[in-house]
Amino acid sequence: MNTPRILRRWDEPETGTEVKLWPAGAPEQSGELASFFVRRLRASTTRQHASRDFVQSSARASSCGRPTEEVGTLTAALRDRALRAVVIVVLTLGATTVIVYGIKSVNPVDFLVYRYASRMALHGADVYSHNIIGPMMMKGPGLPYTYTPFGLIALLPTVLGGWRTAYLAWCLADVLAIALILDAVVAREVAIGNGVRRAVILAIALALTAFSTIVVFEVSFGQINGLLLAASLADVLRSRRGRLARLLPPGSLIGIATAIKLVPGLLICYFILTRQWRLARNSIVACAVCTLIGGLVYPSMTVNFFTAVVWQLPHRVAIGSFASSGNNSVQGILATLGVHPGLWLTAASVAVAAGGLWAARACHRRGRELEAWLTVGIAAQLASPVSWIHHWMWLAPAVLLVALRSRSYLTWAATGLVTAVMLIGGPQAGTKLIAHGPAWALPVGVLLRESLVVTGVWCIAMFLAPAPRTSTPLETATGDPSEALADRDPRARAGPPTLRQVPARARSEELLQ
Repeated sequence: MNTPRILRRWDEPETGTEVKLWPAGAPEQSGELASFFVRRLRASTTRQHASRDFVQSSARASSCGRPTEEVGTLTAALRDRALRAVVIVVLTLGATTVIVYGIKSVNPVDFLVYRYASRMALHGADVYSHNIIGPMMMKGPGLPYTYTPFGLIALLPTVLGGWRTAYLAWCLADVLAIALILDAVVAREVAIGNGVRRAVILAIALALTAFSTIVVFEVSFGQINGLLLAASLADVLRSRRGRLARLLPPGSLIGIATAIKLVPGLLICYFILTRQWRLARNSIVACAVCTLIGGLVYPSMTVNFFTAVVWQLPHRVAIGSFASSGNNSVQGILATLGVHPGLWLTAASVAVAAGGLWAARACHRRGRELEAWLTVGIAAQLASPVSWIHHWMWLAPAVLLVALRSRSYLTWAATGLVTAVMLIGGPQAGTKLIAHGPAWALPVGVLLRESLVVTGVWCIAMFLAPAPRTSTPLETATGDPSEALADRDPRARAGPPTLRQVPARARSEELLQ
């Protein structure tokens, strides 16, 4: 007797539906029954294919015309990016123009040192053997060049064109770098909302920062610290994917900054301490390659710098006394109290650097990587033998981050006080108050004189403070503006699930019902 064959529905294996087909010679009723089941199977298959085509066409239609909620959020993301770009361009141009042309005390001596030293090195002169003297500089013995031989290569753009044009372009690039760092912090910490919130916060933060004592001194002297800050923090704020990340691996910018100025090298110690071997390797390799390039271009000056000049840098940078009011470091404070340069000052710097690394490691263990990097940067300024006012550029993103993370009126009040101090003059105002103010104002004058040091310690303390339970890191919308749909905005999460959020199988079942 012939056994009927079994036909399974291969397009729905989970159902396990079976249809029996009777062979030839079976009763006529069996043949009719088999034909009925075959027709039923074909109809079911056609219906399923039609439902899948409908779901795919619906998905394509939804990608072209998103639901109202998704379109609104995408529009907010585009508006957010456009407004932030406008804020950055307008305030960068405006602040730089006001400082350069509106402040009478502007004297870009540091920029002229960069320019003249780079030009002299190209003509074969040893810039470490004497001070740099040139037109437009103040009368006197001149100023020393205190950066590495590779820095002479990195500073070559300062020799392009006339000195006024080059100085203005240099200041614009420096302020733009600061603005981009503040923008990255705001985008990291603040939700998009309706697309205006971030731009307003960035405008306030950038305006206060641009006219603070730190940035005014930075632009007035034509310094490089804003660019070094951007290079040091770019690896923690930028995306680790894409073509730029492949061209400049994470950590390489810190190595380049260290090859120009030695102070950012404390971040490499932090990478080793926290066992972030990839960042440590990339930064060390980048620093070594840049130093080697400097050695190949300027071999004699490289040998002179690393064998003799590097040990004299504190005295060359101090330009006189460590006890100057502009020297906002631990060694500057101790020198003001009467401690002479020597073993005690060196031990104090080592202790401060070790404490900063310990605090950064504590932030790293809590998952606060940005706070850890800022802590290392602040500790580097505290531990440095000489930290002028414009060296404290790290306070700009640090104070902004504390303000954005604060959840109490006391922290907001402290942040406002710190901002006011940095706006009204900071250390210079404290020095004048100590010298010419009444006796009762002496404590206030001392606090103002060391305001940058106090602010740096306060920021580190706020980074180490336990975070409120309600405060969670906010996601940012980077890359494609459509990624703003994942932003932690309550209005972006509210509402029923959209077509993309419903699983394909569930949609098929709904359409078949």
